[in-house]
Amino acid sequence: MSQDDLASTLGWLGWAIDFAFATAKFASVELLDADELPENSLSRFRPVVRTTQTSNSLRVAKKGSTAELERIYAANRSALSDQTQRRRKQWPKEYHRYAYATHDQVFSRPHAVFKLVDANDDTVTYSQAKLRDIAGMIRHLAIEAMKKNPPRELRGLNLPDWVRAYVAGHQSKEDKDAGAAHTQFSYIPLQSIGMGHTDPGVRRVMIVAPIGDDAWLKHLADRLDGELLKPLPNTALPVGTRLQRIADNKHDGVRDGYIDASNVWASTTPVILPGHDDHKPEKTRKLIEKALAQSGIDLPCEFEWSAFSQFRKMLPAHKYRKDPAEPSKKILINYIRPDHLLEQSAVHLMLTFNNGLKVPGPITIGAGRHCGFGLMAAVE
Repeated sequence: MSQDDLASTLGWLGWAIDFAFATAKFASVELLDADELPENSLSRFRPVVRTTQTSNSLRVAKKGSTAELERIYAANRSALSDQTQRRRKQWPKEYHRYAYATHDQVFSRPHAVFKLVDANDDTVTYSQAKLRDIAGMIRHLAIEAMKKNPPRELRGLNLPDWVRAYVAGHQSKEDKDAGAAHTQFSYIPLQSIGMGHTDPGVRRVMIVAPIGDDAWLKHLADRLDGELLKPLPNTALPVGTRLQRIADNKHDGVRDGYIDASNVWASTTPVILPGHDDHKPEKTRKLIEKALAQSGIDLPCEFEWSAFSQFRKMLPAHKYRKDPAEPSKKILINYIRPDHLLEQSAVHLMLTFNNGLKVPGPITIGAGRHCGFGLMAAVE
């Protein structure tokens, strides 16, 4: 497409209030890709994701926007000319909102954090090796809550499919085969981090939503606050264990270690790679790069990997460890993984973003990122 043909496609900017046009008649006009822009010369804003939030977002036209604007204009004009009637001024509602960002801006994914407490309001600690169990319990609560009381805008639509895909995290075979993008809630147990002597057991859980889905996350979090956890088969919890919401504006050292912006991040739980590395470093590197891309980490960064976390007392990425009673045997699993991830390689990872860029959390990477694996914490 020529420059003039491209310019002629412009009809309006934003959400269709103002007509706009452009021409490209000068020989000096040149279209550049974003990568070709001179460094520090211009700021290029790009639409990152559709959102319901008013901050850092702009209204964008959608089907029906122009017709609605014309109808509202006519109604408001009529109200002004008719002095005998007092009519409430109408405002447009038919538009999308998109969050925009420059290349060095990173949005934090919406998140809600809960503490595990028992019937006496005492904190409950769950084994870090069994974080899969806690993630499963939260997921079951979320499914029940959204079936019973879904977000208002979804009522009357194909709710079972939405719950199955977005809340439960099951992508249909058709969508997988078509390569369709899949978005969902993530249920992430948080290991305690802080001082060197901190016991890294799970005392908090975080529910994370895709960027832009703040309203759906709030709807779910409001309904889970105070809910009793239901133990899964072969699991046990203290009587009356429930979720207690931690206010976003309240300081919490553990939570903040997972969400505060940092230039360097390290995994507290192993990153499960999308395949088996056959113990070959070059294959490991390629699988890590693939995992980063699948997790939406598209900012330039350097990474190092190891079997061990940078944080003390976290379990290693090895699938098995020695049996203390019989060191010659390797029978104990470090982290109990979901069945479909048992055969894939795992590593602990440390990320350093280029140019000193500080990136906010939460960050989760790898095949198990929706249930607590590949969780990163800020490294000071």
